[in-house]
Amino acid sequence: MTQENFTQSITIKDMARLISVSERTFLRYFKDATGELPHFYIQKLRVERAKHLLLCTKDSFENITYHVGYSNVSTFRNLFKRFTGLTPKKYREYFMVKT
Repeated sequence: MTQENFTQSITIKDMARLISVSERTFLRYFKDATGELPHFYIQKLRVERAKHLLLCTKDSFENITYHVGYSNVSTFRNLFKRFTGLTPKKYREYFMVKT
């Protein structure tokens, strides 16, 4: 998995298999390399992408949610708020450059 395909669903088992190590070893390598566990790292990537899309497009948050790999808008909205401290609407209003 790379930063370009973070929207795809992949398991720890799949990632470990890709580099021919056990799941436990993969988790240790991943945490050593990033300082985080894979699911948290992927969540951060998805929230960062959503932040970018909120500011650079007029897409609805529902469309953005699906674009970053979530199927449940409510779940992703809660995650977004936990990471940013703002609802998606407030985030867009606060950071959107007015033209």
